[in-house]
Amino acid sequence: MCHYYHICTDENNELLGNGGRSFYNTKSNVKVETNTISVAPNPANTYTTFSYQLPMLKEKATLVICDVTGKEIEKIVLTNSEGQQIWDTRNINNGLYYYYVTDGITKIAKGKIAVQK
Repeated sequence: MCHYYHICTDENNELLGNGGRSFYNTKSNVKVETNTISVAPNPANTYTTFSYQLPMLKEKATLVICDVTGKEIEKIVLTNSEGQQIWDTRNINNGLYYYYVTDGITKIAKGKIAVQK
């Protein structure tokens, strides 16, 4: 994709966290940011923190956490394009959970988290 469309991925992806990528246009040398979200600690014991940067967000987004069957466990409204959100896992069973951020139309970031006590 880099040579044909002149859109290349950033060489330093580990700085972007989970759930997103950074691209740049080789013709104009302009970096185009995409939505990112990271989770720490993962696995979670009593809590975990979602750190997010959503530069493409126009209004608000929703962080949705689901169990492995797809059942929604929690919904958290994100009103800023960047920040942190703490998820209290003290009353959550051990297991694997999936999360995604949606703007109401599309999923703009996603990932998974383990709860282990």
